[in-house]
Amino acid sequence: MSINPEKTLYWLVRAGAYVLPFTLLIIANSMFFPFISGKNFAFRIVVEVIAAAWAGLLIINFKKYWPKWNLLATALTIFVAAIFISAVFGINFSMSLWSSYERMDGVITQIHLLALFLALVGTFRTRREWFSIFGVSIAVSVLVALYGLLEYAGQISYGQSLHSRIISTLGNPIYVAAYLSFHVFLIIYLLGEIKNKYLKWLLGAVLLFELAIIFITKGRGVFVGLIAGVVIALAAFVFTETNIKKKIIFAFITAILVSAPIFLNVFREAEFIRSNGTLSRFADITLQAGQTRFVIWNMAWEAFKEKPVLGWGSENFIVAFAKYYDAKIFGVEPWYDRTHNMFLEWLVGAGLAGFLAYIFLISAVFWTIVGAVLSGAFSSKQAFIFSGMMVAYLVQLIFVFDTLGTYIMFVFFAGFFSAASSYPEEWNAKTSLFRALKNVKTKDFYPYRISTSRLSAVIGVFVAGAVIVYFVNVRPIGANRALMRGLTYFNQGQLAESYENFQKALKLSKGTVGETEIAEHLAFSTYNLFSSPELLKKPEGENFYRLAKDELEKQVAKGAGNYPNIKHNILLAQLYHQKAVFDGDAVALQKAFENYEKVILDAAPNYVSVYPVYATLLAQTGNLIGATLLTQKASEILESAGNYDARTFYSVPLFYTAEKKYDEAYKALANIAEKHPYSSKEVLDPEMTRNIITTTASHGKDALPFLEKIYELDNKFVSVRLMLAQIHAEAGNNDEAIFYANEALKLDPSLRLQVDGFLEAIIQKK
Repeated sequence: MSINPEKTLYWLVRAGAYVLPFTLLIIANSMFFPFISGKNFAFRIVVEVIAAAWAGLLIINFKKYWPKWNLLATALTIFVAAIFISAVFGINFSMSLWSSYERMDGVITQIHLLALFLALVGTFRTRREWFSIFGVSIAVSVLVALYGLLEYAGQISYGQSLHSRIISTLGNPIYVAAYLSFHVFLIIYLLGEIKNKYLKWLLGAVLLFELAIIFITKGRGVFVGLIAGVVIALAAFVFTETNIKKKIIFAFITAILVSAPIFLNVFREAEFIRSNGTLSRFADITLQAGQTRFVIWNMAWEAFKEKPVLGWGSENFIVAFAKYYDAKIFGVEPWYDRTHNMFLEWLVGAGLAGFLAYIFLISAVFWTIVGAVLSGAFSSKQAFIFSGMMVAYLVQLIFVFDTLGTYIMFVFFAGFFSAASSYPEEWNAKTSLFRALKNVKTKDFYPYRISTSRLSAVIGVFVAGAVIVYFVNVRPIGANRALMRGLTYFNQGQLAESYENFQKALKLSKGTVGETEIAEHLAFSTYNLFSSPELLKKPEGENFYRLAKDELEKQVAKGAGNYPNIKHNILLAQLYHQKAVFDGDAVALQKAFENYEKVILDAAPNYVSVYPVYATLLAQTGNLIGATLLTQKASEILESAGNYDARTFYSVPLFYTAEKKYDEAYKALANIAEKHPYSSKEVLDPEMTRNIITTTASHGKDALPFLEKIYELDNKFVSVRLMLAQIHAEAGNNDEAIFYANEALKLDPSLRLQVDGFLEAIIQKK
């Protein structure tokens, strides 16, 4: 039986297209970021196989398999080119190209998406072919939703609490909702296409099931997007529908959907809403609830203004985040590597050039839908459904970012629209939905022998593809798994095995994805060693410290220009910091100073989180004046942003107290008590004030006036009464010592034995 190369390659592309949705079901527990890395590597490998098979088809018959070039193909190509150029001229090309294990995005993903689009549009031109792909996609979406339902019912647990918000196989409630929202519109479209009533009932049940799953994800952005998309589609139906009865029904449903979020917001304090976690979350769609997002967006806007043309390069927002840090979000999350708005994401990452290319791409999608109507492939109502889908998708992207699930669905639909508008002569043959494996009659596979040169070229394509698969996927997968083993061995106390795997991970990740994350987690592991001196002094411990130091130095060197990634400077400074405190290493101490000061004085002067850490090091090395100045600066930054952090604010009087500058210490405490009272009963934070009081223990009677002022400022502290009693007793002021000891007993009767012993000692001295 002879093998037809063309048919074989065609079915390889088709099989790959069927496999792609299933990659979303992968949870790679043996890999770092199991919900992200495993499925993305699988996606890339499948796309690379598809691309190689398609390239082989082009070699055999270029005219037949090269897609009819249209506006959408042009727009997607321009967009990928724009973000590649922005990466080249950005601040970190490697990060822009490869991204990270946590995100698995970057230019490399966009290149894969472009290749997938061209391969699908060049190979699949009929409704039957696209319906078979969508049939598989719907089946996978049901599995994702079902997995989420089992999780919601408590049958599946990941050992984490997300307040009953499901994450299914995608790792985040928002990802689940955004992915399923595409299928809501797809099913609505297919319900109008198919004639079989049993299939209609089945799809209707799937639609209701997936809407229910979207609801329990509590994804507010998707909720708003779905309403906006459906309203757009229904409003179009109202204006174009000639049947009065249907027009009234569409108008009524539109009115309900428009009023639903308004109703929830107006009655958000009602018991039936507050008692329902999902309804209360949807009702809490307010400007105040989105305040953190707004601050991040403003930071992104400031970053765009600095590099407006080509941007910072995709995946580099974390650098802009630090440089334009706004202390209003202090205490929320220490690092943001996403703007949580895809329009701003591309504006910052790719500049105006990339942003306009993105807008052009979105516009081209809508124009292609119109083209499909003009070619007769879509009816006007079907176009409204797909337009509503795109509106829902775009509204979501105002609040979140694309992930693999939405990327796959976007490319599937982009290819679907492109084929519908480009091949009307092949599109209008009607067929049933799920006949995916039936022979494709519209394909003509001729049993001819291809030339040796073309066969060699096809083989060469697959050899090149194998090389790409190895460098783009196999090596980073090996690095990822080695990192996981390194962390596991470390947690088990097997330092030698852990060190060996960290070394392997660094070697395999060099020049690809993961190198930065491996260095960071190597540092985190090394920090833990400083709490176990006996381990750190062993050769394995010394090796860990040396490897972590060297790798962080490399990461810092990569960002040694005008746009450093201060996260690496801080990690390196903390590593040197611990080393200096651990064994008095003067060189390490100086290196810690240099890296902290790089952040504070140069790269990110408003990144307030680093100030207390550096202040602690200065205090540990005897520079209390420097520590005080740093905490004062941090307090000023927070205060100007309308924010408050007890640790930072109370550090000012703490360091003043350590310097015996009691007047300044009291003024700082009084200021905190006035502006940031602890509660209605206590004006000072008990724990923080206790640290200040404890600092006076060795100061003797010099501290008495200060402590008495604290007593007058807030007399609810047992610790200040005890300290006053102790110091007065040491100074020979027995009456005062007895008074304060009894005052402490009044607040805490459990101190009876301690106070009685103290009083007896005073009496004996007399």
